[in-house]
Amino acid sequence: MDYSLFIEEFFREDGVASRYFSRYSFRAEQMEMALELLKGIENQGNLFIEAGTGTGKTFAYLLPLLLKVKYENKRVVVSTHSRVQQEQIKLGALDPLMDVLDMDPKEFPVLLLQGMQNYLCLKKLDLCDGAEFSSLRAEKNREERGLYSDFSCSSKTWGMVAANAEDCSYGKCPLFKECFYFRARQALSDARCVIVNHKLLANDFLWRERKDSGRIEGFDFLVIDEAHQFEPVVREELSARFTPGGVQTVLGQITRDISVEEAPSTCVMDFDVHIHSRILPEIAVLEQLLVSVEKDFSQKLAEETWKRLRDPPTILKQVYLHMQTLQQRVEEFLEWLGEKGLHNIEGVERKRVKRWLGPLERHCQSLSVWLWNLEALTKEEWLSGEVLFLEKRDDAGPTLRSAPVHVAEQLKKLLWNNFQSTICCSATLSVKEDFSYLTTSLGLSGQQKVFYSPFCYKIQALLGVVHLTSPKEVHSFTKESHEAIFSLVKASGGGAFILFSSKRSLEEAACILQAPLERAGFSCLVQGEGAPQSLLTSFKQKKGCVLFGLATFWEGVDVPGSALRLVVIVKLPFPVPEDPVEVAQKELLGSSFFEQSVIPRVVQKVRQGFGRLIRGDNDVGACVFLDSRINSMAYGKKILGSLPSCPQVSGNIIEICCTLRQFYSEKGFEMERSGIEPLTSTMPLLHSTN
Repeated sequence: MDYSLFIEEFFREDGVASRYFSRYSFRAEQMEMALELLKGIENQGNLFIEAGTGTGKTFAYLLPLLLKVKYENKRVVVSTHSRVQQEQIKLGALDPLMDVLDMDPKEFPVLLLQGMQNYLCLKKLDLCDGAEFSSLRAEKNREERGLYSDFSCSSKTWGMVAANAEDCSYGKCPLFKECFYFRARQALSDARCVIVNHKLLANDFLWRERKDSGRIEGFDFLVIDEAHQFEPVVREELSARFTPGGVQTVLGQITRDISVEEAPSTCVMDFDVHIHSRILPEIAVLEQLLVSVEKDFSQKLAEETWKRLRDPPTILKQVYLHMQTLQQRVEEFLEWLGEKGLHNIEGVERKRVKRWLGPLERHCQSLSVWLWNLEALTKEEWLSGEVLFLEKRDDAGPTLRSAPVHVAEQLKKLLWNNFQSTICCSATLSVKEDFSYLTTSLGLSGQQKVFYSPFCYKIQALLGVVHLTSPKEVHSFTKESHEAIFSLVKASGGGAFILFSSKRSLEEAACILQAPLERAGFSCLVQGEGAPQSLLTSFKQKKGCVLFGLATFWEGVDVPGSALRLVVIVKLPFPVPEDPVEVAQKELLGSSFFEQSVIPRVVQKVRQGFGRLIRGDNDVGACVFLDSRINSMAYGKKILGSLPSCPQVSGNIIEICCTLRQFYSEKGFEMERSGIEPLTSTMPLLHSTN
């Protein structure tokens, strides 16, 4: 079969796709991308493909790969950034393409694989009572995958029935054969196409490093979709962590779950030996050590968010040894319960003791995880490519963490060599067609191609820069930026994403602006005050809405049409310079760090933020920067030069708002709330001290 001819026939204006998909429109860039990818995989080469918004990259990379699956018995792994994107790839592209290609899922099995906590635990469900759990049981009988996204239940309910490694008894579970998660894992060996997320893929090759065998093996092609997100996810998964509070929680659970008062009357003495003489004394020693460790961590951190260390605290070696001893003693107690103790216990007492087995097995699993992390953190020699530091975390207390400064070597060793070809794609891989940051950070070389967006940004978009005080003048910039946001929202009539690079800035702006905006007739949504997906749904449904967002809303969200017509980027998204990984990278790269590492990441994120604006042929909108450094600093030209070419305007807030109103008017918007009042009459209300 001539794959090239088939691809051309499929994508041409009156071709196969136009007959099968009612909303299909011909994109020359999509066809060219598919043909380029075919050429690359036939030569067993790696590819870096930047496909602008609207190219249709998912269909473009899937079609040639599915042809290889169908006619050459090849196997494919597709990895993307989030679970939502996994579902979008499968339901929106893979399933429809397989229908068109007449590929029966029984003959060509497809597996959407997620992390363990996203699967229903049948054993937990059996132990839960209540109407919502009864509903889950009814839904469970209709579901084959057992994924959270398949069920209609609250996050609170799901938390009580979700599978996780700490609670799992694996092969010892009486429902192991029916388990959704392990059935999915077993299906890996037969699957011809597997869709995973970056975190799961990174965790898989970390498993390969620990156990000398991975679970995603024997595949020919790997697609890293949203590849600009892959490196930070890999670093996160390769990091080791130790939180004293986390271990204290496990110790408290063990103490709670073993009580000699509930011991069977026939063998109280034996129970007492295991619990009071062996387990509880070890827990007491550990608890004292952990109090000292947490105090030491807190003192070292003081008021800082991070504190870099050259060596781990010596007390951690004592903690490690006592944790090993505790784990061994709990395992010996479990062995005694399972093999000896239960033979001498009958009736109700036997049932009560059997209930101990599951929780104690789970606590042993938890101890194993903490021991692995502690072993990684207390090793004798630290490599130059690793950084050790303390970090303050609101959700877990002071934490000791190690992280690789670069992940390229681990990826070369554990991932890339397992595939004939790897395809990295995204809308934002390069800086003005320069892919060197990505290829270096991932440790992968290959052909590089850019396919531009088919959208006409010169007509559909406007880019503005408001002249405000430099963000380095924090107080003045904050006040001025709040006033500018208020004015811009009124000029656009709402329909705005206000994008921040720090949680503190977002919360401060929302606190100041929410009430005045709502008085002016605009609904406000704030990230953190609801699940991102529900916020996005509300934004689409409410006319003229304003959303204050962080990282989640810079990328990966799709709001076509007039619901989103303004994106405000408050500050350029520079990484936090005090972050120990950033400091370590700067030490390694020296004077080239800013140009080679910082600017490429800023460019990628700005391009993603800008990319929220135009999602279809008929969309129009404006992206406005409040950070005037994009005009005044040399690196600003590189950032602006990486954005799609469109009309640009800069000036004070009144000038920018006048231009916006004219732009929207020309595009046919009915600006019901667009009247902008003089700054002197409206803005002082925002910062009133009353």
